[in-house]
Amino acid sequence: MKLADKYKAYQILSDNWDVVSTDLEMIQSEGFEVINQVEPNMVAKKKEANDDEIPEVQDGWRGHILPFDLVQREILTEDLEELKTIEKRLTEI
Repeated sequence: MKLADKYKAYQILSDNWDVVSTDLEMIQSEGFEVINQVEPNMVAKKKEANDDEIPEVQDGWRGHILPFDLVQREILTEDLEELKTIEKRLTEI
């Protein structure tokens, strides 16, 4: 019984190769520690509708290589569920 279609798997890899290869090069050049690094998530926010200047401000953190939501969903599932329960309770209060 086939578990996965090898052509679909290859297509997914091919579609995402640019991102994967960049991440692999970073791991190779900077070491395995780069996976645990985080960096500020900078977003452009307009202060007023008619303001021409759009400053970049930090809006939380993001993983240098691994996205936070992936790590939370796959590795820290218990912690994520506990956090959701606490947030739900906070909303109820």
